[in-house]
Amino acid sequence: MFKLKDILMLLLNRFKELGDIQANKAVRFFLYTILILFFLIFFAPKEQLYFYLEQKLQDNKIVIYQEKVQPTNIGIVLKDGLISYNKIFIGLFSDLSIGSYWFKTNITINNFFIDKDYKFFMPSKIDKIDISHSLLNPLNVIIVASGEFGKLNGSYDLISNKLKLNLTPSETMKTKKELLKFMLKTKDGYKYEK
Repeated sequence: MFKLKDILMLLLNRFKELGDIQANKAVRFFLYTILILFFLIFFAPKEQLYFYLEQKLQDNKIVIYQEKVQPTNIGIVLKDGLISYNKIFIGLFSDLSIGSYWFKTNITINNFFIDKDYKFFMPSKIDKIDISHSLLNPLNVIIVASGEFGKLNGSYDLISNKLKLNLTPSETMKTKKELLKFMLKTKDGYKYEK
């Protein structure tokens, strides 16, 4: 996998090979492309994009409702929403933000409370969930979460539809055997792959 540093060095070496006029045109093209991307992100109809995303989630039986939608310059923030899956209430969140930052898209959920009906399965409060996708690593979605359950990190491969999660459980989570029995115990915690 290429790193940003390697890509920039490759571009810099390529510019050295070009003549002054060609390099000047290439730099201008690069700057205009960045400027156009900036304007697309800044002036995009964020609420309409969110409602499109909401419809796609509903196609997968995930419904977000009773949320307050607040567009921002680079994304959208949802406040005090409820989430259900297949008409079953899952939980509520205080803050969900979706933002695009040049080559990266982030979804951050703060203060997610799982419905009390599932408390036998796992602790009810998740402090933060970060889901990110980068154009520099386009085949993977990165997942990081922390809360009463401990710390979780993982990835989802978009090509193979493979989910990999690593859990470092809290003492509270270690008592929730119903969920942990689906995971493989490792020396650092638990691992889940599907």
